[in-house]
Amino acid sequence: SDLFYRQTGKRNYPITLTAAWKNFDFILFGTGSQGNDIYCGLNRVDYNLNQLTYFTEDRWTSKNTDGTTPRANATDYSKYMTSSGSVFDGSYFKIKQIQLGYSLPKNLIKRAAIENLRVYGSLEDFFTFTKYPGFDPEVTGVGKALGVDKGSYPNSKKVVLGLSVTF
Repeated sequence: SDLFYRQTGKRNYPITLTAAWKNFDFILFGTGSQGNDIYCGLNRVDYNLNQLTYFTEDRWTSKNTDGTTPRANATDYSKYMTSSGSVFDGSYFKIKQIQLGYSLPKNLIKRAAIENLRVYGSLEDFFTFTKYPGFDPEVTGVGKALGVDKGSYPNSKKVVLGLSVTF
């Protein structure tokens, strides 16, 4: 596995932007990684379901002799799977959270003995920018499996609506 995962020059970076205007507030949080490789273990010859179109859309055929991946049922296809043909640039940037909130004016809520009342909406894990063809470039692993995409589910996209009350 160490052959397929290169951390040399890998950089992780976060970004947090906050802004406020009158009673509105805005938060944008993102994170990314640049310079890492991912071994895509999703293309299996022993299991023909859920194959990435990357491995099938430009296969070699008699009409597509310039195909970038081997023909279907190629002899020793497993050699291709363990070659650099299954290693991809794992660089990405994700917008993990976009949140917009509004705090009601103090003169409207003090009669109800409320110190602060804020309503907000948030989009979480909605946007990922990457060229990686797998489900999620933010693959996790431990030890020698670090950087190996075995097809785990990506983070779910979430829409969050909330109310924050301080007495």
